[in-house]
Amino acid sequence: MNGLLLIEDLIIRRNKRGAIIKETDQKRLDDLRISYYKSKTEMIRAERYRCLFCDKLFVGEAYVFNHIENRHMSYVIDDVDKKFYSKLEY
Repeated sequence: MNGLLLIEDLIIRRNKRGAIIKETDQKRLDDLRISYYKSKTEMIRAERYRCLFCDKLFVGEAYVFNHIENRHMSYVIDDVDKKFYSKLEY
């Protein structure tokens, strides 16, 4: 079952891999990913940002985040997700 499930007034969701995680844990994971994206983004000058994985230039920081999520997700999974899920208690 995908999407939101209501169990004893506690909202939980399934992530992309099918694991059920609490909404508060998903928020923490999203925050960790955003800070990781920021660490892999370099501002060249006003409205010019660079992806530090492949040196591609973008006109906005949000475009770099989207690019990293679409093209370099394996790094995000290795560096952020695996560490997060290994510390997560069910």
